Amino acid sequence: MLLRSTTLEVATANALGRFDSSPRPFIPHSERRPSRFKGRIQNDPVHSIPHLIPDCYTLLYSPMARRTLHDRYFKDAKAQGYLARSAYKLIQIQQAKRILRPGDRVLDLGCAPGSWLQVTGQIIGDQGLIVGVDLTLVAHPAGILPENARTIVADVTTLTRQDVLREGDSLFTVVLSDMAPNTTGHGDDLRSATLCRSVIKLLPQLLAPGGNLVMKILEGAQYPTVLKETACVFASARGFKPKASRDVSREMFIIATGYAPHRHTARNTSPNE
Repeated sequence: MLLRSTTLEVATANALGRFDSSPRPFIPHSERRPSRFKGRIQNDPVHSIPHLIPDCYTLLYSPMARRTLHDRYFKDAKAQGYLARSAYKLIQIQQAKRILRPGDRVLDLGCAPGSWLQVTGQIIGDQGLIVGVDLTLVAHPAGILPENARTIVADVTTLTRQDVLREGDSLFTVVLSDMAPNTTGHGDDLRSATLCRSVIKLLPQLLAPGGNLVMKILEGAQYPTVLKETACVFASARGFKPKASRDVSREMFIIATGYAPHRHTARNTSPNE
C-alpha cells in the first residue's frame, strides 16, 4: 500500500500538538467512511476537526479573499499609464460633479502614488498648478507626473500655508484629499473622521472663497457629523461613492462646492462652540 504524509496532515497535527513523524496510510477518497458531520469525511484531516474549519474557510471564502485585486480598473490603469486604479475614482467624481476646471490651482492631500496628480493635470491643463502632499516621497521618472505638479513630504496635521504656497502665490481653488488612516479593523472610521477634520481646519489658510473640496472618509458613526460640519462652511456638501470604489470598501467622498470662509470664521467665534 502506498504510504504518504501530506503537508496538510502535518500542519493539522502540529496545530493539535500531536505530530507523529511516522508515515500514515493513504486512504482513497472512495474508501473513506462518512463521519457524523454531514457532508464531511471522517478521515479528511481538515473536515474531521471542526474548530479548524472557520480558519480555513475564512481564508478561502471571506469577502476580502473573494475581491478581485486585478479588476477592470486595475487593468485599465496599467493600459492607460495611470499609477493606480484610484485614478478612476477622481475621473468619475469629475464626470459627475465637475469639481475641476482648466487653470485651477489644486492641492492634493495624500497624493501618493500620484494617480490623482495625473488626472488633475489632464483636466486643469498647463495654466493650472498642482501641489501634492504625502507622508511618503512621491518621485517618478520625467513624463509620469504633469510638469506643473510639485510634491512635498509633510504631515497634513501640521501643515502650514508656507509649506505649500510660495511667496506671492494665490490660494488654491480646489483641495483634494484621498487620505485614509492605516486600517486595523477597529476604529478606522474614527481615525478617518479625524483626518477629515484636519483638512477642514486647514481650509481658511489654503482654499480661496468659492473653492471646491473632495475629501475621502470611511463610513461610520462620525460620517454624518463630518458631512454636516463640511456643509456648514460650503454652499453645498454631498456624499458620493464612485463606481471605481470596491464593493467591500466603506469609503465615501464628501463633495463640497462654494467655500465660504466667513462661515468658517463665524463658527469659530460662535459663543455656542
